[in-house]
Amino acid sequence: MDPAQIAAQYANSDAAKKMGQEAAERQQKNSQRDGILVQVCLPAARARLARVKLVDPASAERVENHIVTLATQGKLSAK
Repeated sequence: MDPAQIAAQYANSDAAKKMGQEAAERQQKNSQRDGILVQVCLPAARARLARVKLVDPASAERVENHIVTLATQGKLSAK
């Protein structure tokens, strides 16, 4: 193997590690977010939000973000 190929392999390895770490962080944030939504929303509300997500994912995400923000600020209590 020439040095360029070795360098390319290391670069690809570092990029893959970084992508894996980012995916793990994203998954952890999503699980925390889902946990908060479970704590503060009734099952019927989560079902309605899931239906909205089917039609308009961006709007559902904005609503979820707002709910999570209010809950983390202590402005919403658990169900």
